[in-house]
Formats: sequence, C-alpha cells, structure tokens
Amino acid sequence: MVALANHPEALLLVTEQTVLWIDAEGAASGNVHHARLALPISHETGMPVVITGISQALLQTNDPSAATVGSAPSSIPTTRLYMGTAHDGLIQLTIGGGRESSLASIPFSSAIGNALLILASNSVGGDVVFVPQDMGDHYVVLIRPDSPMSVVQRLPSLAPIIGCTTAAAVARPTMTVAATVWLACGRDPCATLRELSIRHSVQRQVDFGAGFAGVTHIWHLGAVDSEAHPETLADSSLAFASPSWLVVASAAASRLLKWQHEELIDQSTMGSFDAASPTVLAGLFRTRWLVQVLPTQVAWIDLRAPTSSAPITWQPPIGSAYRITHAVLLDTRLVVVTVDHQGCTMHAIVFDPNPAIPLIPHPHHHIATRLSSECSCLYACLADGQIHCIVGTYAPDLVHYRLCNDQWQLATTRLVGEMLGHNVGGGTAVPHAIQLYAAPNQVRYLAVGLRDGRLLVCLAAVGTEPLFHRGLDPQRARLLLVGDQPVNLAPPAATTTADSLSSKLSHTLLVRSNSVYQLHANVAGPFLVPVALPSTCGLPMVMAPLHQRRLNAPSQWFMLAQDQLSALTISPCRRLERTFDLSVTPKHVQVDPLTGHIIVVGYNVAADLDQVLVVDTGTGYTVARQSLLPKEQIYSLMTWTLGDRPDYRYFCIGTGRPDGPFATQISGQPAMGESGGPSTARRPGVAGLPPKGRVIMYNLKRLGQSASPSSVTSPNPWASPRIASSTAMYDCEPAALSPAQLELRFVWDMERVGTVTRMAAYGRHGLLVAAGTHIALFELDVVAKKLVEKASFDVGAPTRALCVSYPFVSVASVLGPLGLWKYDPSASAFSFVKSTRCTAHISRTLLLADDMLLASGQFGGLVGYTQHPQPLDSTATVPGIEAEAALTRHPPSTWTNDAMGDGAD
Repeated sequence: MVALANHPEALLLVTEQTVLWIDAEGAASGNVHHARLALPISHETGMPVVITGISQALLQTNDPSAATVGSAPSSIPTTRLYMGTAHDGLIQLTIGGGRESSLASIPFSSAIGNALLILASNSVGGDVVFVPQDMGDHYVVLIRPDSPMSVVQRLPSLAPIIGCTTAAAVARPTMTVAATVWLACGRDPCATLRELSIRHSVQRQVDFGAGFAGVTHIWHLGAVDSEAHPETLADSSLAFASPSWLVVASAAASRLLKWQHEELIDQSTMGSFDAASPTVLAGLFRTRWLVQVLPTQVAWIDLRAPTSSAPITWQPPIGSAYRITHAVLLDTRLVVVTVDHQGCTMHAIVFDPNPAIPLIPHPHHHIATRLSSECSCLYACLADGQIHCIVGTYAPDLVHYRLCNDQWQLATTRLVGEMLGHNVGGGTAVPHAIQLYAAPNQVRYLAVGLRDGRLLVCLAAVGTEPLFHRGLDPQRARLLLVGDQPVNLAPPAATTTADSLSSKLSHTLLVRSNSVYQLHANVAGPFLVPVALPSTCGLPMVMAPLHQRRLNAPSQWFMLAQDQLSALTISPCRRLERTFDLSVTPKHVQVDPLTGHIIVVGYNVAADLDQVLVVDTGTGYTVARQSLLPKEQIYSLMTWTLGDRPDYRYFCIGTGRPDGPFATQISGQPAMGESGGPSTARRPGVAGLPPKGRVIMYNLKRLGQSASPSSVTSPNPWASPRIASSTAMYDCEPAALSPAQLELRFVWDMERVGTVTRMAAYGRHGLLVAAGTHIALFELDVVAKKLVEKASFDVGAPTRALCVSYPFVSVASVLGPLGLWKYDPSASAFSFVKSTRCTAHISRTLLLADDMLLASGQFGGLVGYTQHPQPLDSTATVPGIEAEAALTRHPPSTWTNDAMGDGAD
C-alpha cells in the first residue's frame, strides 16, 4: 500500500496484477469497485510481474496549498511512482490531478532491489532515480518525459560474489608485490569478472604518435619565464596549455621539440642547438637557459632568443682525448664525469645564483677530483648546504663524495662496498641507477638499481638528521627483485634538493625493468607497487618525468613504448578495480599459473549449457571457450600442477548429471527418457545431487603451437582413445578477437558414482576426488602414463569442503562433522584421525597445520579449530567408520573451536 502525498485521503494498493485506487469517500460508502489499472505481463516469464520496490516522486508547483482536500483537480500536482520488478526493469506510473493514469516500462538487465529511491524530482527536467540491482551494478539515472533514459553515474557492486581467487606474482613468485584478487560476481546478463589489486592506475593525457624510433632519453624542460601562463598554476587541467620544451636523444643524434597545444614542433634546426651529437643531459638553468651536455662539451642556450644569441660553452681542462659520460644538474651547479686515458674525473661547475650576474664559466668555479674506478652511474643532491654525490662504479661499488669549501671530500666507501657484497653476493651486480627517495614517515632511502634486475634500498637518514649521517648500513638494506633487465629509476620533476624530496613528490619514484613499479615505504620498510600501464603499449623503453609548475599536482610522465610517445598521469591511489563482462553466470574462477589468464566456469543461459571460459586479463576478451554436454553441470574447479613439473598443469572440472550414464551422450544418442529440454537440476525445487559425475581435464594451448614435453600446453599421454575421439562433441564457440588466441584442449575424463563436488591436489602426483559420499586418491603412474586409484574412504555424505596439508586431509560433509584424515603410503590407505563432536555446517576450510584449521561457517563467520585436551566420548561416531575401531587406531582426541566470528558451532 502506497500513501499518496498529493491526495491526502487516498492510497494505492499494488497487487501482483493490478494497481487499485482507494480513497476515503469510497471506503465510507462501501464501494468495492475501485478504479484499477492492470500491470503488464512479464515478457520473460509470461506471468504477472514481481514488484520488488516502490518509490514516489512529486511534481512541485509554485502554490504550496495546491494539494489540499477539495481543491480543483487541475491544481493538484502530478504524482509519479517507480516500481522495480524482478525481470522487467522499472515501471513508471504517472497519476494526474484528475486521477488519470498511465504506465511506461524502462528496461534493466537485472532484478531491481528494494532500495529503489528517487533522489530528485523535476530538478533537471526529469526524475533522478537511484536504481539498485540485485545481481549487477547500481545506477543513478535521469528519466525525462520525452527523451530516453540517461545514466548519470554507475556505482560498482560486488554482490553477490560467487567465486574468488588470488594471483600473486604469477611469473615471478619472489617479487615483493601485492596479490591480485579476482572475483566472479552476479548472474547473466549482469555477470562480471572483477579485478581488485594494489596497483596505480594510469590515464593517458596526450598521444604524440610514432616517429621516435631509437630514442633512449627524454628530458622535459618545462616553460621559460616569458612563455609561462599564470593560469596553469591554478588549474591542473591546463597543464599542457603553456608552451614547453623537450629534448630527446638517441645514440647518435638529438632533437629539440617545442610542445604547445598538444603538438610537438621540431626546433632542432636552430643554429645554437647541436642535433648531430647525442645528448648526455639536458636541463633548464635559471628558468631561461637550456643546458645541453654533449660528449665533448657543455652548452648553455638562451631559449628566449635561441637563434640570435650564441651559446656559452665549457670544456673540461684535461686535454683533448676525453668523453663526458654522466652529468647531473643541481639548480646553479653542474656535476659531470669525464673519461680519458688516465681514468675518470668528476667535475663540479658552480655559478652565482644571482640571475643579474652574467653566465660566464670561470676557472675558479671548477672543482675536480679523480675517481678510483670507472663510473657506471651518478647521483647528486643538495642537502645541508652541501653537494652529495653517490658514484656507482664497475668495481662494483658505491662511493660517497661531499663538496665542502670548494673541495671534494671522500665520505665513506667501506659500508657501501660491504652492502653490495653482503646483499648481492660475490660483488657481481653493477649499479645502473641511483636515486634518493623520501618516504612519508620522514625516512629517506637510497635506491640503487642494479643491472641484474634487482633493486637495493638502504637507509640514508631518519627525521631531521643530516643526510648519510649514519653512513649506509648493509644490515638495514633491503633487496627487491624487479625483473631480469637492468633497473632504471625515474625520479619526479624538480627534486633537486633533499628538502624537496620530503615535501613535493617524494613518493613517486618509478622503478622500471621488465615492468614498471612505484617505490613506497611504510613502517615495515620499502616495497614495490605495480603501475597498471595499458596492455596494448608493451614494455616502456623510456619513462621520464613531466615538469609541473603547480605543487601537489598528479604525477605526470612521458612514456615511450613501441616507438610511440605519450604523456600520462599516474594516480596516487594504490587500489585498482577493473570490470569485465561475462557471457555466463559464473560458478568458479581460477588463475592459470603459467599464462596469467583467468579460467571461469558457469552457465550460459542462451545455450542452456555449462561452459568453460578463458579470459585475457589484459583486454577482458574471452580467448577460448568449451561447452559441456547437455544437462551436465559444473560443481567444482581446480588447477592441478604436478609437483616436480610446474609446466605440466591441468584444469580439472568436477561435474554432475541428473539422469543416465555418459556413454550414450558421448556417442551422440540421447539418454532414455530424455526430453532434450532445459536441465531439471536447474529448475527450482529439485532436491539432492545428480547420481553421476565426471572429472574432466583441459589444457591451455596457443593456436598453431607445436606440442612438446616442455611447452605450456604439454599433451596428456594418458587420454583414452574413446574420449579422445569424442572431443568433436564439445561445442567450441568462436572466441572474441584477441592478440593471443588460445585453445582449451580436452585431455582426459573419468566417470564417477555421484557428483564430483570437490577436488584437491595431494602430494607430488596425487589428485583427491570427492564424488558422492566417497573420497578417492588418484596418483599419476609415470610409467603407465595414467591415473591409478590408490585409496578411498567414505564420509557418509557429499563433501562440502576439502583441504590438504600433506599427509593430512580435512573433510567437511553436508550435515556432518568436520573430520581429519591421514594417508599412509606404505599401506595405501587413509586412516581417521579426529573430528568434531557434532555437525559443523562448514562451507570452506583451510588447514594451517596438523593441529590448526580455519573454517568458514555455512551461515557466516570464521571458526578456528584446535586440538582438545579431553578424550573423545565413547558415544561419538564417525560416518562410515565404527567408533571403537577409530578410537583404537588413534589416541582418543577431538577438536574444539575457538570462535572467531558468528557461526561457531
């Protein structure tokens, strides 16, 4: 019943088929012939619609007294009601001032929840309605009288979560990155696969296209004073409006580009810029001078008059046979490293910070010192009024220098040498990149990228203490695996002093090897967080910071990948959510440990078949698909990897079928009494599990890939000829286009008595299969190349939860206790160990140790089980085993639960 605000003495009675108008006058006179409006019939079920929620909106008028008793019908505002249904979307009911009414249908893909709410009425020419969906995302929509519905906002909803799995560093298990959680949510047509991961999302701002082949370095100089626009300081969206300069360099040439209005204009032909030589370093000096460090000299070019003024040049006074290899620009100071026949020399060129003083290099502004070994990388920063230089050498070693009183002072070498030898082992890793990183907790770290693909992070300072006051402690350093390529470090723009590292963009240090990460730190130490780059761009060859004139702006970078240059923004948020649509109602989800693809099993409503899908995590495309037999349902899914051969992995699917054996179905003939219609097991009200089941194994293979024992899709040698010849019965539907087209190859199957509800890997070559009330152990006979049943035991009821911690097996059956079993390889038999005293109502278990087990209750909550010191009661029974024999075989004990949430028995 709905009370009408515009009609104080009337209400609506909504039934399954009609909407009735009941008012006070009719009730007083005993009128039972109420005005009624028939609701439409459901297009999906052919039955009356099921109303799930009702919300009412008012069309306001200027006269607040318009909706009073006895007023004229024309002065009463129009009333609009929205009714959510289970199958037919929204129904809009409009009631005029004269009780005239009309119905309109607004389709939605899923059932509407009972939290339907009108947020605003006639505020923007229509009604703003919050539409919750029981099996999909929620929406805020705008409904206008004479225009289609428009979506204002989409609110992601994870409920209901049907399947869940995790993928932590699939390709490199030793990486220190967080896991990715994959959720299978909803039902068709709103079924989705959702990714929850700790990663930084990326948004592309500008694409400059191709034409950057061979580029190895990029420097963004920002805008000079005469070209900067003040409005760019207040609005980050105008970050690309002000013209700025870029220098890109390859191994043999350089280019000077002017960036304006999202276009790059080549300015390399101006007379003062050397485009015929590779650039070692480029930077902006005194906000107007371009510093171009070449292998033979250093040039200062006035960007305000690049063609009319001659550049100022400097050459190191060490003879003619030299080469500049490394350089760092620090405000009004320049540090360069040269190589000649006598070795390496580090030079410091110091200028007066006063811009009024002419830019003229002078001999007394030059301080030089010889290095003990050839330089592999260079880092310099300003802290405490001094220049600190960390030199990485090919020894390998790190050498710390300080520039004090116009002299280079060797600060320490002992600790850094021990650090490399202690953490890397054998001194084989050469430093490739060095950066200072300031964590949010006022702790500063020195990050050293090594050429063997590892990142060395050591403590440099804590709080307000001077930089490198404690030296570099090898015992407090941490070694992180990034990849197998040299580790490059990209600092944020404008971080030339230690103070700026703490206050401006210290948390955005990019680490690049086989992938791109950001370095973070907490109280436990430094760690890496992946950056979610677009899957189509490939591995970036260059990542360079984009100069920002506004503080606290989002981190912006240049990325060069596949010879294409683009500018992008990296979100500071470390939580990434992605959603992919599914064509099936999901049941289970798994991650392929070799390819990283997602295996989803579920029910396809259109085909009335259960199917197996392979989803590419980069694009969300379904790259492979297989259909099961009619009426065959999937109840379990697992990935089985052989212990000594990780490249041999199979996707095992447990199924059930409500009627008849599978032999006639494999031959293509219908079973006796089969009607060919939808499976009766999917119809409401059917109790119990199917009497027959199968274990089906699939392998994932790239199309066109030859089979080999060491390949990802190793052929299974123990497939029976009968099953191998029946693979044509599997309906392989066309998959979506994808760069990596795959095939799910049928390997082997096995019929079982009872539905295969759970499966688990056991030992090196073992596979536990729970079918019906029995649990059987199969092992791979390497010589015979087939699965052989080794042992089995009965638990008295279908298995709901199965978990393995070799040699123990925990089993929770339907309406049965939670039991622990142990396998004896010498006797090839399972023996009962202990169980709970009563029914546990467990849905999932996790066996942490021999005497510790976590279980989730069927009705919610988490329970922890441990051994109980008291003996088992003499009346306790175990399904399928006599109590006396079980107690005689093992010490009398039972388990008790320490309640960790609701649902503890």
